This record gives sequence, C-alpha cells and structure tokens, in this order.
Amino acid sequence: MNDNVHVLPMTADAPELGKVLAATRSYTEVWQKGQLKFSTPLQENLERHMRLFTHCIDQTVRKAQRLTAELDNEALSDMLASLGSGHDSDVLAIAAEERDTVKSRLADQISHLGREIQALATLPLLVGTADQERLNKQQQNLVRTHAQLVEEHDREQQNKETVEKAIATLEANGLQTRFGGVVPSLDDLGKLAVPGGETVVTVEAVSKAVEQLQTLLGDVVEGMRYTQLQQERRNIGERVRKLAVQVRELVQRQATVTQRLAALEMLPMLQEQRTDWASGMTVVRQALGNFHTHLERAPIGDGEQLRVLNGLFKQLLTYQRQLLEQHRRAL
Repeated sequence: MNDNVHVLPMTADAPELGKVLAATRSYTEVWQKGQLKFSTPLQENLERHMRLFTHCIDQTVRKAQRLTAELDNEALSDMLASLGSGHDSDVLAIAAEERDTVKSRLADQISHLGREIQALATLPLLVGTADQERLNKQQQNLVRTHAQLVEEHDREQQNKETVEKAIATLEANGLQTRFGGVVPSLDDLGKLAVPGGETVVTVEAVSKAVEQLQTLLGDVVEGMRYTQLQQERRNIGERVRKLAVQVRELVQRQATVTQRLAALEMLPMLQEQRTDWASGMTVVRQALGNFHTHLERAPIGDGEQLRVLNGLFKQLLTYQRQLLEQHRRAL
C-alpha cells in the first residue's frame, strides 16, 4: 500500500514582503504629500501605481485571511483521528473536498497576484526627463532675473539713501526756507560763499548735496519745491519697496523650482522600488504556486497520504500567517 504513497517534499522559505510594503509606503507618501503635483501626468501615474500596490496587498491579505480560517480548523487532523472507525472511504472523500476547497482558494490568490503583476507591467514608467529639462531652464532664467533685480534694487536703495542724505543736508542748513521753499541753484549757493556769507565748508556741503540731487533727478531739481523733492524721495522709496517684494517673490519661485527638481530626483528610487515590488510579489506568487502544484499532486487514498496532505496544509497555514504578520507589523 505504501508503494503508492506520493511523498511531497515541500519546502518554502518565509515570505519577504519588506520591499513590497516599502514600495507601497513610499508611493503612498509621495502621492499624499503632492510632491509631484506640479506635473499632472506624473502625479496621475503615481496614483495609479499607489492604488495598484495598495489594492494588491489588501486583496492578498484578505485572501490569506480566508485561507488561514479554512486551514486553521484542524479538519484533517480530526479526520486522521477518525480513520479506522469503519468509515474511511467517507472520511477520505471529505478530505478530498477539503483539499479542493483549499486548492481553489489558493488558485484565486495566485491568479490575483498574477493579474496585479501583469497590470503593473502595463503602467508607464515614472519618467521626468521633460519636466526636468523644463525646470532646469526655468531655474536658469530665474537666476538671471534674480541677479538683475537685486542689482536694480541695490541701485535704487543707494539712490534712496543719497536723496535722503542730500535732503537732510539742505534741511540741516535751513535752505528749505531761505530760497522761498525751493531748491537753490548752484549759482545761488555760490553767492553764499562771498565775504560775510556762509562758511566755505557749509557751502561746499550744500552744493554737493544739490549736485547729487541733480545727478539723480536731473536739472529739474533747481527751483523744485521741497514738497516735490520729498515726493521724489517717497517715489524712490516706493520703487525700492516694490523691488524688494519682487526679489522675495523670485526667491520663493526659485525655492519652488528647486523643490520640484528635488522631487524629480526621487523618480529613480521609485522606479527601483517598482522593480522590487514586482520581484517580491513574483516570489510570493511562485511560492504559492508551488503549494498549489503539490496540492494538485496530492492523492488521498489512505491514512499515510492524508498525513502528508495534513503536513502540507500546516506548511501553507504557516506561510499565510507569515504574510499576515508581516503586513500587520508594517501598519
């Protein structure tokens, strides 16, 4: 009788879902943070990957839970204990039904993994070459514009300080009232240096202030009312303020572009994780396929063959529990 026993030397390494779960986690985090939102095609493709990964592992876990519940009832052990009671043929027939039930559920789990692995192969790769070229060009333009704006801002800031200093010099010498409330000409100031007039040092300081105003504002300074001069000062101050705002906005845009370029640098890592995910799930599918093959080849003609099948069930139960435990630890 034992010559007909089909021994199943089944061995299976523990499943390793580490890289599979890491890939799922990475794709989910990048999608949730919106790090690729600046590129609609990339963000949508990322979402498709994430949903595929998540759906696959969720379904694999659900199917593992059903199989675990089926295998955990110790049905075959009870059948082994009942052999020899005069109803062996009935017991073995029930055992065959149990084997077929487990085999069917296992086939469903294997088919699911096969479909998901194939679905992943149809998804386009996450390639950001075009976005990277566009952003690099944008960054170069921003660097040039930033340099120009900073230069213009610094120049206007210097002009503002010069005008303010010149006005302060005029006011400190009381000239805002001495010439009818207007800015004197250089000729008028020269008359102050005559004997009995202002000291040479004072005249030189005031003349220099007027010359600086003429350099910045033109000859219209001569005869300009101080209220107009103050308005010119405010105008320059407003230009400085607006340029400062533009510089800050440009810096923010540069930071955004830099951030987006950094996000694109993640793509090779994500691509590697996609490969790891496919490899990891393929290994799991192959292991489950080996179990299925052994179940298909497992005859149930006597107690010895039933014991072999019971051992195979226990191995499959251990494997499914390991799948569930790895998933639980990753939550």
